[in-house]
Amino acid sequence: MAAKRPRLAARRKSLGLSQEALAERLKVDATTVGRWESGAQTPQPWQRPRIAKQLGIGTDQLERLLDDSASQDTEPPADQATPDINHLTIIAANAASRASAEIAFPESGYRRELLGVAAALAIAATDPDSRWLPHVAMASHPLVPRRVGVADVGRLRAVTRALWELDQHRGGGACLDAAQGALVSARAMLDAPATDAVTADLQAAVGDLHTLVGWSAHDIGRHEDASRHFLAALRLGVACDDRAMVAAALYRIGRVCLHVGQPDDALRAFQLGQMDAQNVGSYADLARLHVSIAWAHALRGQPKRMLDSFARAEHELSLIEPGVAPPWASDFARSGDWDGVRAYSYTILARRPGPDTDDYAGQALTLAEKLTTVPEQGRPARSRVFDEIILAAATLRVGDRDQGMRLADRAITQVEELHSVRAVDRLDDIARAAIHLPAENADSLRDRIDALKTR
Repeated sequence: MAAKRPRLAARRKSLGLSQEALAERLKVDATTVGRWESGAQTPQPWQRPRIAKQLGIGTDQLERLLDDSASQDTEPPADQATPDINHLTIIAANAASRASAEIAFPESGYRRELLGVAAALAIAATDPDSRWLPHVAMASHPLVPRRVGVADVGRLRAVTRALWELDQHRGGGACLDAAQGALVSARAMLDAPATDAVTADLQAAVGDLHTLVGWSAHDIGRHEDASRHFLAALRLGVACDDRAMVAAALYRIGRVCLHVGQPDDALRAFQLGQMDAQNVGSYADLARLHVSIAWAHALRGQPKRMLDSFARAEHELSLIEPGVAPPWASDFARSGDWDGVRAYSYTILARRPGPDTDDYAGQALTLAEKLTTVPEQGRPARSRVFDEIILAAATLRVGDRDQGMRLADRAITQVEELHSVRAVDRLDDIARAAIHLPAENADSLRDRIDALKTR
């Protein structure tokens, strides 16, 4: 059968490369290269710079070779182009105002039932009832190309990346409306004509955007709304057979459970995610899941199991090959996120009175000092604020009152600049540790924290 991407195949052949030779250079299976050239599959965005390098072309030229609709509709008309981030920000207010407010479920048993729905979807592809999925407002005139191509999906991913940056550096409250606006047009694109390969790529891209909306909602305390968007991402991952996306969605569901103090439910979500991560050999996803499992064990007061999970995560991290794993994996493999979760886990253990409390506080302090003294390049601003909170609480717990007070003041000021309920919630550790301060100083800190909770 003739290749549906003949120009991509022609470029490879012009370099004297067989499919097997190119696959070896890219560290993928030869059949994967064949599927790219036949149009049955589209390379993931994080794979494309390596492909372009091996083919001796730029990424823009590679996008044109991948765009199977190029011979028919090279670009949609200007009035039907995929919207950019500026336009999405403009329409976000209207989209957000039409979106439903968070629909409340009874707290009792809700998360357990949610996990059952997620398991049925991940394992048996059983579609959930609509009440478990987010309501996405429909735009009156969504800007959707007549035919979706690779370039359209690329623009959607670029918008999502920019919005992730906004979420990570300013908080979910700064990002959510724009992300919801982007989702309106992104969901409409799913109904537009496209090749099977582009459709699968688009489903993965829309799943990423659902994940962003969910994470931003989680960051401002809308946890049930967040879980619905993670289920929507999971559903799209199943649809496009992206099991790494399924594992990532289950990871996010588990993270919500951790935040609301339900480690047993979090462990169930992480264990489901491990099955998919293992099936696709995603060491990055496995490492992230093991780190979060350690966090859950800390909440359960099980330090030995926590340390065992961290050891497992370290092993998985050692197996990640640079350039082969998705982009977030290299960031996670650096010490920033890794040490950040370890420091927070020790902070959790230090909340419990016992013979090892001071040791746990000391461990948290050592890790937090490392993170804040030489911050990891590219570490998001919100994560750095979390580090500052851990440092302040640990300093107070080890008895350094003056320094602890200064660090606590600084951390609270940094939280005031974020649009993040999670960051405000993390300040509870400073409020707890303030017991080591004179009453006047402790009350001052707690008053500032209380003010943030009611703003």
